[in-house]
Amino acid sequence: MTDKNSDGAAVYTPRFVDSPLHRRDAVHRAVDWISEEFPSAKPAMNYRMVRCDGTLSSDFVVLMENDPNVQEYWEKPASFRWKDDKGKRRNYTPDFAVVLADGRWIAVEVMPMTLVGRTRFLSKAPFIRTAALDAGYDGFELWTDREISVQPRLANASLLAGARTFVADEAALHSMRVVVRELGGRACVRDLRRLSGLGDRAFRAVARLVAFGELRMVHDDVLLDDHAFVEIPPR
Repeated sequence: MTDKNSDGAAVYTPRFVDSPLHRRDAVHRAVDWISEEFPSAKPAMNYRMVRCDGTLSSDFVVLMENDPNVQEYWEKPASFRWKDDKGKRRNYTPDFAVVLADGRWIAVEVMPMTLVGRTRFLSKAPFIRTAALDAGYDGFELWTDREISVQPRLANASLLAGARTFVADEAALHSMRVVVRELGGRACVRDLRRLSGLGDRAFRAVARLVAFGELRMVHDDVLLDDHAFVEIPPR
């Protein structure tokens, strides 16, 4: 999976280096999904475009983008060999390699729950996990729609991912910062929109400040909308 540089640190080479990434309109008719590119906003990713094969993988990427514990991630990393329960050697390619902030590397399989049973993947997972550790990973995880499609977490992550990519309106952001401080550092989004006088730009300013950590949601289990409360995080 990895090589070592002169300092002994792991050096990761993604599988798709020097290969063209598929565009969003590339349809895989055999399995009825769409390949698309997602712009990463993580500095460690060099703000590159990430390839996603299917909507579940796309939603997984959105969650990774919104997770502060994820430093970077790579799609379709190098394959490694594993042995099944009969000792037969097989190749396995993770859907993603995820690098956590604490330095751990996790191999991830993204699969709809309907396919987990159909392919009997759970019976293979312990063998793949052992092989992943041997290949240099620190863990192996299976992510299905049961973990990925949880609401409102996914909806909020999608909203904030979009907020990270649009061009910043610095004047609107400054106005919103002032209003938040005047309200004591915590307020309902509806009040911020009303008092800021920014009109249609108000909610986008709130989302942008949340996306980049200048504000945070008071309650993580609610939708980021007019009824949500946001606050300046403690330093």
